[in-house]
Amino acid sequence: MIRNKFKINQLNIIVLFILFFTFGSKVVMAQNSDELLKAALKETNVNHNYNAAIKLSKQGLAISPNYTDFRVLLARLYMLTDKNNEAIKELEIVLKKKPKYIDALGYMINAQLINKNYTNALTYANQYLGYYPDDKKILIKKLSIIYLKKDYTLGEREINAALTKYPNDDELKASFAYLILGVASNYYKNGDWVKAEKEYKSVLAIDQKNAIALQTLFNLSLKINKPEAALHYAELIKKYKLDPDIDLKRANLLKTINRFDEAEEIARNLKNQKPNEPEVAALYKNILFAQAKYLLENADTINAMGSYRKVIQAYPADTLIRNQLINLQLLQKSYNDAIMTIDTALVYYHNQQAIQLKKLSIMQMSATETDTYNFAKVLNNSYPENEGISSIYNDLWEKTHQNRVGMSYANTSFNQTGREPWNVYSFFYTSHQKFGSLTGRLNYADRFYAKGYQFELEAYTVHTKGYSYIDFAYSNALVFPKFKAAYSYFLPLKHNDEIEIGSRYTNNSSDIFSFAAAYGKFFNRYYLNLKTYLTPIHGKVANAYLLNQRYYLTGLREDYVTFIAGYGFSPDNRAVNFEINDRLNLQSISFTAGYQQAFFQRHIGGIFATLNNQEYAPGKKRNELEISLSYQYKF
Repeated sequence: MIRNKFKINQLNIIVLFILFFTFGSKVVMAQNSDELLKAALKETNVNHNYNAAIKLSKQGLAISPNYTDFRVLLARLYMLTDKNNEAIKELEIVLKKKPKYIDALGYMINAQLINKNYTNALTYANQYLGYYPDDKKILIKKLSIIYLKKDYTLGEREINAALTKYPNDDELKASFAYLILGVASNYYKNGDWVKAEKEYKSVLAIDQKNAIALQTLFNLSLKINKPEAALHYAELIKKYKLDPDIDLKRANLLKTINRFDEAEEIARNLKNQKPNEPEVAALYKNILFAQAKYLLENADTINAMGSYRKVIQAYPADTLIRNQLINLQLLQKSYNDAIMTIDTALVYYHNQQAIQLKKLSIMQMSATETDTYNFAKVLNNSYPENEGISSIYNDLWEKTHQNRVGMSYANTSFNQTGREPWNVYSFFYTSHQKFGSLTGRLNYADRFYAKGYQFELEAYTVHTKGYSYIDFAYSNALVFPKFKAAYSYFLPLKHNDEIEIGSRYTNNSSDIFSFAAAYGKFFNRYYLNLKTYLTPIHGKVANAYLLNQRYYLTGLREDYVTFIAGYGFSPDNRAVNFEINDRLNLQSISFTAGYQQAFFQRHIGGIFATLNNQEYAPGKKRNELEISLSYQYKF
C-alpha cells in the first residue's frame, strides 16, 4: 500500500512538472514578448532609434512568430527607414491572416503610394472602406489616389457619391475642391481653356465661395473673350469680398466692352472713397477718355465733347485731354469754344508759346483780322524769337495794311549812236478787298520822239481753288499801245507747285494775241518759275521764254532778291510793248537782277537792272540797259 501511494505521488509530481514547464514557459514567453514590444515602441516613438526598434521587433517575432503587432510595427519601421518593399512583405503576411487589420490596411495604402503603385493603393483603399465605410480620411485618400491616376471621370463619380452621402460635410467639400483645383490648374497651365473652365466650375459647384476658382474663372473668361461671364464672376467675387480691387477690374472690364456709364459710376464711387489713390484717378480719366474716343468713332460728337469736359472738370491741369477737346471743337468749327477752352487753362500749359500760337491760329479762322492782328502783335513782342508767331504776325500785318500807294521810275539807255534814253514814270494805288486786290496805275513815258500817258487797271481775284490775274490799259499816245488786256488763271498744286494759263491782247497798229503758260514751284524760301509766250503773227509763231528765280529773304513777300533770264519778246514787258509789232520776230536775250526790301515795316524800296541784247534790224543788235527804282507805302 505504501509503495502504491508512493507511485501515485510520484506520478502526480511528474504531471505537475510537465504542466509547469508547458504553461509556465508560455507565460514567460508572453511576458517577454510584451516587454520587447514596449521596448520597441519606446525606441520608435520616443528615442526614434529605428534600427534598435527593428532589432527588438525581430527578437519579438522570433519568440512569438504569430504576434501580429510586432509584424505591423516592423512594417512601419521598414517604411521609416526607406525599406518600403520589406514593409509591404510584412503587411501582406498580416493582411493574409487578418484582412480587417485596420493599421495594416492603412500602412499598406501608404506603402503602395510611396512606390507609386496607384492601382494597388486604390485596391487596398477600397478594401479598407469595405470594412470601415465611415472613415472619411481614407475616403479622401482614395479620391486623391484616383486623381493621381488621372481617372477624372471616376473621380467625379466618386465625389458626387460622397457628397450625396455627406451633403453637409464642409471638410470633405474643401478636400474635394482642392483635388479638382489641381486638375483645373494643370489644364490652365497647358492652355486647355475649355477643360480648365469646366473643372473650375466643378469646384464652384462644391464650394461656391472658393476664391481661387472665382478669381481664375474671372481671368480665364477675359482670356477667352467672354466678358459677360467675367462680369458674373466679378460680381460673385465682390459679393463674397474675396478681392479688395475687384471694383477696379470691373470698371476696366465694363470700359473694354463699351459699357461706359456703368464703368464711370463705379470709378466715380471709387474716386469718392479713395480720393488720393492714383490708380483710381487714372481709371476714371481713362474711362471718360475711352468713352469720348468711342463716341467719336461712332460720329456722336456732342456726347464725345461732353466726356472730354467731364475729364477737364475733374482734372483741369490735364493739358493732353484739353488739347484733344480743342481739336474736336476745331473739327466742329466751334472756334469760340476752342478759344475759351484755351483761356481757362493757360496757367496749366508749360509751353506758353505753343498754346498761344494755337490760339492765334484759331483766331485767324474766327476773329476779325484787326483783333487777330492785335493779338499777334502782343505775342510777337513777347516771343520775338518764335518764327511761327512772327510769320503769322507778318502775314496779318500785310493783310491789315494791304492798301498801298507807290511810284517807280525806269531809265533805259542804249549803246546805239544817236539814240536818246527813255524814261518811264509810274504812280499807283492798290486796295485789298475780300475778293482780292484792285490797282489803279498811271504811267507816263518820255521818249526821245514822243511823250504820253497810259491808264491801267489791274486786279487779282481769289477763287475756290485758285486765283486770276486781270489787266486792262488804254492810251492815246504813241509811246504806249492803244489797248492792252491780259488774263491768267493760276492753279496751286500739291507740293507747293503752281501752274498758269493765260492770254494777252495788244493793239497798236494791229491786233496781236499771245498765249502764256508757266510752271512755278517753291522750295522753302526759293521760288522758281518757267514761263513761255506764244504769239501767232504773219503765219508764224513767235516764242519767248523767261526763267524767273526769286529768293525771299524773310517771311515777308516783299523782301527778296531776283534773277531773270529771258529769250524773245514778252508782251508783259511794259517798257517796250508799244514796239511789239517790230520786236516780235527779232532776237532778244535779256538778264535782270533785282533787290527789294521792306524797311520800317510800312515802306518798301527796290532797285532792278535789266540788260537786253536786242536785234533792232535783221543782223543788227544793240544793248539796252534799263535801271528802275521803286517805292511803296503800306497803310
